[in-house]
Amino acid sequence: MYVYDTKTGKEFVLPDMRGVAETTNIMYHRTTGKEITPLSFKPNNAPTYASVFFENNQKQPPVVVIPKKPKETNDQHIKLLILDHFQRSVAVGSDVIKCYLSSVLKKDTVKSKEKWMSFGVKICEKEEDITPLSLIKIEEGGSVQEIDKTSLKSEDDITDDRWLV
Repeated sequence: MYVYDTKTGKEFVLPDMRGVAETTNIMYHRTTGKEITPLSFKPNNAPTYASVFFENNQKQPPVVVIPKKPKETNDQHIKLLILDHFQRSVAVGSDVIKCYLSSVLKKDTVKSKEKWMSFGVKICEKEEDITPLSLIKIEEGGSVQEIDKTSLKSEDDITDDRWLV
């Protein structure tokens, strides 16, 4: 297969990749054709199956700690902070992401058509409003860094709250 590199203006041949992906971890860079080594995911702990987790935790949902927003900071400020970091290719702290996602997901409600139980844990009753956060127990802990609102762009820049979700 011939590939044209738009940066260098050169054309080169990629190695025949048929069947390789299923048997090895060999990968090739899309524009240079050079072999690269992917990072492999190696969990430190063996997975815990849901049934075992709920049995070991007295049938309680998993706890997720969500940091508090600083005073006088609203969801729009958090959203603009994340966008600003993305546009500048700067890492965003997980506390900021968790804070924003929880604020968006708690607004995403539906009425349950029936009582919902999973692994012996009651998720909701029939006709109850539920959100994706109904599956977990949320605890507040810590706080998001103070936000310099003067450096953020207009609040009109993003109108869709689900752009990150």
